[in-house]
Amino acid sequence: MRRSEQDAALEELYARVPAVNCVGDCWTECSSIDMSPRERQRITEAGIRIPDRLTMIAAQVRNDGAKCPALNAQRRCSVYDRRPMICRIWGASKMLVCVWGCKPIEGRYLTHAESMELLHLSRSIGGADPFELPGYEYLDQNPDHARLVARGRYVENLVRGSRSSAQH
Repeated sequence: MRRSEQDAALEELYARVPAVNCVGDCWTECSSIDMSPRERQRITEAGIRIPDRLTMIAAQVRNDGAKCPALNAQRRCSVYDRRPMICRIWGASKMLVCVWGCKPIEGRYLTHAESMELLHLSRSIGGADPFELPGYEYLDQNPDHARLVARGRYVENLVRGSRSSAQH
């Protein structure tokens, strides 16, 4: 599939995500994410390089504060129009409810199944294995882990936990 076809298909998919009444406080949650190769490429074309998810998690563990490189000085997403699916469903999905209270404008959250379908489709359209969702392995099995896993905290907490238990 050509880039223009991928982009058109991704835009169609993005249109399925309910609009959210974002208040802009979610920058605190912008950290380690995964996306399809085409979604990453679109962001790179805008002049922002987002490291792969494992690199971001390692940086978070090392300095306890690595944030998404797309955040500008005002703590806003500088690639908002190009953001990947995982960022788009934040606050619009029951599995990624915004901790700051932002909700879908129309009042209907995406279900867990709808959210997973959108993630799988965006990966497939964007040139990745649609069923290989690095870091999201528990989402299909246990929606209660969704926010922890999707934000990278699950792995980060595992690493920190093993460090602190080794120190005690």
